[in-house]
Amino acid sequence: NIKAPELKILLSNVLVRNPNHQDFVELVKHEKPDVIVALEVNQRWLGALNVLRNQYPYSIAKPREDSFGVAVYSRLPLLIKSVVSIGPSGLPSIFASIDTQAGPVDLIATHPAPPLQDSFFQSRNTQLRDLAALAGKSSQPLILAGDLNSTLWSAHYKVLETQGRLRNARKGFGLMATWPAILGPFGIPIDHILVSENILVTNLRVGANIGSDHLPLIAELRFNSD
Repeated sequence: NIKAPELKILLSNVLVRNPNHQDFVELVKHEKPDVIVALEVNQRWLGALNVLRNQYPYSIAKPREDSFGVAVYSRLPLLIKSVVSIGPSGLPSIFASIDTQAGPVDLIATHPAPPLQDSFFQSRNTQLRDLAALAGKSSQPLILAGDLNSTLWSAHYKVLETQGRLRNARKGFGLMATWPAILGPFGIPIDHILVSENILVTNLRVGANIGSDHLPLIAELRFNSD
């Protein structure tokens, strides 16, 4: 009985102005994920995360000094890696294909604008729709990870699940609030890891506070080898 290949992914909005880089590095060393999705990374953050290069030799990053930098670090080779703009905002997302034991697995790392004003609200909703269309077209197993600035209950979020043919890794694991970090389990879930139907979620939990306003999310996934 061959065990299906597994992948551990860590998603963290690190907060661009958060000076506690070492707390994040320690979290990574403790959790030992295969893939890291880090949001709100700027040049300072990238410099601090250089210490991860030996363990995570495959990476792609688009740092920004506002809140919309994005980076992916991987132990496993990235067959494809590109910075893409999804939706009308021009904000960067990352598309990558991870070379796993089960074959290529697509990854989208993304961070739509928060719905703080009408234009941002419309931009976020369009980005979620465009992400759903992109995910729905994928023929590979797919992971979508990001601070979506939306809860599970938003109609705009639900488009991702239905049209994108994705399900939230939270299913069966509880609410897993991630924001604001100061409220712990009494916050709301706006950071999400979604997976396509051929990926099984074997564990999901919230990680330690690293000084960001978001708590990290850690998922353990299993792939059907067929």
